[in-house]
Amino acid sequence: MWDRIQREWQCNWKLILDTFTESYHVFALHGASVGPDYPGHVMIYDEFGPHLRIPVPRASILEFDHRPQEEWDLLAHATVQYHLAPNTMVNHTIDHFILWRFEPVGADRTVAEMTMYTPEPRAAHDANGEWAKSMEAWFDLHDAITRDEDYPESERIQRVLGSGRVPTTVLGRNEGAVQHFHRAVRAAVGG
Repeated sequence: MWDRIQREWQCNWKLILDTFTESYHVFALHGASVGPDYPGHVMIYDEFGPHLRIPVPRASILEFDHRPQEEWDLLAHATVQYHLAPNTMVNHTIDHFILWRFEPVGADRTVAEMTMYTPEPRAAHDANGEWAKSMEAWFDLHDAITRDEDYPESERIQRVLGSGRVPTTVLGRNEGAVQHFHRAVRAAVGG
């Protein structure tokens, strides 16, 4: 384990997890941070019972167009997300994993925990070395994006939904993974 952080948010855990199962928000919400690193809204996913695998390609994946398939290296050009139903996401990049767990503590409150795993623990590295600096930068980036962008937006959505002014919501065809997630939750609770 590299590091772990935990915070409470004023929103339902499913709202937070929804953002991990769709990619169209990246351009609007993360336009000044990581949005430019991603090429488009196209999203594919694989279902495994109630679980999901969601590869999220970076713009560099467009290089595959000019390379034979045997040279393709997905992890060098994408983050692969795994949703482990009901409340866990694992993001795998080329050199680390991020584990997110969302613990509901009320209908509109969630404890979100982010843990970063690396091949070797932090203690095995010189704090001033390049590897440690790189891993610390990755941890800080993941934390900043969720802390400053994703989760506050989920809180805003929770306030709107809690106001009663939005009687229903509709999930579109571009939200297949979100739909799968909600079907799996309903099935798990007998709904």
